[in-house]
Amino acid sequence: MKWFKKLGLTISMVALTSGVFAAAASAYDNWESNDTLATATQMPTYYQTDPWGGQYAVFESTSYISTPTDVDYYKLIPFASSQIRLTSALGMDYDFEVYDQNGTLIATSTSTSQVEKVTFTTAAVRYVKVYGKNGQYNSDRKKPYVLHVA
Repeated sequence: MKWFKKLGLTISMVALTSGVFAAAASAYDNWESNDTLATATQMPTYYQTDPWGGQYAVFESTSYISTPTDVDYYKLIPFASSQIRLTSALGMDYDFEVYDQNGTLIATSTSTSQVEKVTFTTAAVRYVKVYGKNGQYNSDRKKPYVLHVA
């Protein structure tokens, strides 16, 4: 089923009484179900190589706010000095909130710009909630948001 992920599909398997499995696909939101702090998706980590041959971690997720009530939570453990950056889908106004490991709100970014940022100077477990301002969402699969931590 990995090829479904590459297509941006979420697969749900349902066992029928005959013992046969049926699959239902949702074309939105790569990391569902991540709609609460308890079900937060671990922030995806990729490694890039610098010009000198060293590697460094890149924390980034590309996904969608697929309904007016959809929210996406991510769990991340950033390094000491890091910036959380959200690039909204073109024409959308998405915002984000940052929570500590106890679920206490510690930062918000609610500007009207397409790129929003919050910077931290200490390393700690954080949760990021991404949502559409006033219920905005995007039904165009070619216009995801990007959450990036560097």
